[in-house]
Amino acid sequence: MSLILRHSFERALCHCSSRCAIRPNAYSDLYPFWKTISFSSLVLKEPCPGTNKADKAPCPNVLERNKLQEYLTLVASSNELTAEDIECHKPAKHAPPGTAQYEHDYEKLVKTLSRSFTVKQLKDGHRLFGLELPRKRTKRELAISIIERQWRWPSLSESLKQRRDRTEVISQSFALSKREAFLLLGKDGSNLHKLSSKYDVQTSFVPNPLSLTVQGTRGQVGKVVRYMNAFKLDISADVLELPTNQDVSLELCQRVSRSSGALVESQESGTFQISYNTKDDRARHIAKALLMQGAYEPLRQSPLLTCISKDNPLPLSMSISESSHGFSLYPFTLPRPLPWLVSNARMSRARDVGGWFDHNAMKKPTLLSRDNLTVDISGQVDDIRKRVSAVITDALESEKVSDVAVQASFGHFLLPSPSTSFNTLTSPVAGGVPLADLLNRIKESDKQPRFIPSMPKQLLDSRPTSQRLIHRLVYHAIVSQSAGCADHPRLDYITLEFSHVMPTASQGPWEEDDLIERDDALREGEPLKISEHNCWRGTKFHCDLMLPERAKDLRFTISGGFPMPNLQWPQELRGYKESLAELSISSLEASRGALPLTLFYKEATFVLRSSVLVRQSNDQLLNTEGGSLFPSVVSESILDLNSNQRYITCKLICDDPLSDQSWRNLMLACDWLTAHEKLDLQYNTHQLAQA
Repeated sequence: MSLILRHSFERALCHCSSRCAIRPNAYSDLYPFWKTISFSSLVLKEPCPGTNKADKAPCPNVLERNKLQEYLTLVASSNELTAEDIECHKPAKHAPPGTAQYEHDYEKLVKTLSRSFTVKQLKDGHRLFGLELPRKRTKRELAISIIERQWRWPSLSESLKQRRDRTEVISQSFALSKREAFLLLGKDGSNLHKLSSKYDVQTSFVPNPLSLTVQGTRGQVGKVVRYMNAFKLDISADVLELPTNQDVSLELCQRVSRSSGALVESQESGTFQISYNTKDDRARHIAKALLMQGAYEPLRQSPLLTCISKDNPLPLSMSISESSHGFSLYPFTLPRPLPWLVSNARMSRARDVGGWFDHNAMKKPTLLSRDNLTVDISGQVDDIRKRVSAVITDALESEKVSDVAVQASFGHFLLPSPSTSFNTLTSPVAGGVPLADLLNRIKESDKQPRFIPSMPKQLLDSRPTSQRLIHRLVYHAIVSQSAGCADHPRLDYITLEFSHVMPTASQGPWEEDDLIERDDALREGEPLKISEHNCWRGTKFHCDLMLPERAKDLRFTISGGFPMPNLQWPQELRGYKESLAELSISSLEASRGALPLTLFYKEATFVLRSSVLVRQSNDQLLNTEGGSLFPSVVSESILDLNSNQRYITCKLICDDPLSDQSWRNLMLACDWLTAHEKLDLQYNTHQLAQA
């Protein structure tokens, strides 16, 4: 019976093979299946004749071994698993973690390893790779262990966390102390703005209790948390003690804090705590320098004189009804920011009402003319020449100095407006008033006029020559605030200059923007070697001349002193000289820590007044009429290294002020440079000859 069944199965299988050979397309899906079947105990016969007489195609041998069988036989014959057997399943790359595609590829790879290897083979794979077996030794956990620990794929939970961090929006608050809040804000809120932009979050302050609220995606807020933890650890504090128990206002502390980026707090009389970020040690040094500069700003006002023409319809006390115009305070705007010590941003300048509409403005008398009237702040008639001569005589007698010079600086005397009128353009003086009333208002004001230097427009088109680059330190003696007579407050000073001679300018006027670009080029340009250094000690006096009928005001500085040999320098300055290698921004910043804030010289204490980088040009103006020379014209583009403010100054140097001719040339040049129009020097010379 079994023999019959065997022959029947062989005939059926032979018949099926014959049909598949005749119609391969119809049974192509069955071919892989039956080709892999091996019947080692069966002997198949040739297809029966007559099965399909029309087609004589031979029947394939289904028992013939194929490549898959050979591979499986090879694997079965091998007793050891190799690392290449597992590594061949590793994809060349994967999608970014935190995406749905990555999670799909991850699950697909786990299933591939689970189906391709047994538990024993996956354990052997851990041994080959030197990996410890996971706690759960299921096939899935073994496959995940190889994917994450050997192939360094992020885990599925990490991918889900990253996706949640990118999409989920949360809000978190950080409690802050006063100094933490200030340092986090930075100058004008710049640090907080950078923080918000860097981490792409929204920030806001809550005043009570003081805290910072951050809103953004979970991942970005987590970065802010790590930043805040590191930021609080970087905050440190330093203590500055002034040489004297000088009282400093809260307003000055706030201005120093905003200018430096370090929080300045008054502890007791003459002692201040400076909170700063240790990564920005520069802010600590700047805060100390600015605090020293502001605390010992000269308290006594220099004598202020006013010069007007006698033909003004309202010179002193004439009734306003008797004239059509007089004097008033007009809002004044500078092209550059005000000095950091100026607390009020709105300033006013004394002007004659409608004077710039006068057709005879060019015919006004010169500063040396007898038709001028000069009065002091009290309205008493005065004389600028007598004032200067008296100061020079006192300086020569008291200090026994051999060198006395007079400098005439150009600028504007600006009066800070009351804080109540900060947002208005109206004048604090209603209409035109007599000069005596205007001077009395200035005298009684709690805020004294400030001299703001500027360049005369007559020299803006000139070509600067013989330029020098100078690093200048100026120190003022503390005792000098109470020295000198009541009319002439004296300032004792020590000045140290490091200079480098620049190539002569071949072209280009005094353009402020161009000067700024040249100063900025020092940060990246070649280092400039110091060609010479000089130190002076002396005394100076100021005498101010307000010119409401002209475009500029004048400040006269009478200075006398003598050079100091290197061996007589204060020890602090000698140490700073050794630390400064070259004239460049980077070198000056590197030596900032060695910059002395106070000097002790001959039982006197000097405090730092300014630390600047100067581009100086020295020129000479020629009087074509008389053939004599005008005083030297010194123009300077100045960068304050502490406040980072830039400004331009222009001053005339008169080396022999007691000489009548030198004084006349000085006043003639001042007359030309303070005029409203760009008058020709020859025109002014004619006026001087007729005076």
